Amino acid sequence: MTVQIAYLVDDLGAAAERWAARGVGPFLRRARTRLEASRDGRPVVHDLSIALAQWGPVMLELVELHETGVPELRYPQGVHHVAEFVDSVAEARAASVARGWPIAIDLVSPQAGPVVFADARAELGHFVEYYEPSEAILALYARVKESAGSPGPVIREL
Repeated sequence: MTVQIAYLVDDLGAAAERWAARGVGPFLRRARTRLEASRDGRPVVHDLSIALAQWGPVMLELVELHETGVPELRYPQGVHHVAEFVDSVAEARAASVARGWPIAIDLVSPQAGPVVFADARAELGHFVEYYEPSEAILALYARVKESAGSPGPVIREL
């Protein structure tokens, strides 16, 4: 089930302001986070900032990549990835590879635990992110949803 649409942006603050002008927000930001990451079993750097807001029935994520060991994760702006809750990250990984979507990166998220990014750009025009709906990630999604439309600054810290 698709639960999030993410956009790659050059400037998180400016992008959040543009989305807020469209009525989306406030955004909850996590600045400069270096995630445990690997590609083909080898460690890679993955340093990013994110801002999250509710956009109708899905979460909107703005992603500013500061440094990554996976160059193809940087490509022209637009939809970067959609995120899906899955019963098993391992099964989603295998199904993606069988579908012809190579794995771009494996991550470990503080809330989501294991995360896999499948490269579906050739077919869909973006990556697909898979993670299991842990208690921590569900709590984060609830927090973002509950904050939707609340008064105050456009960007708040997570």
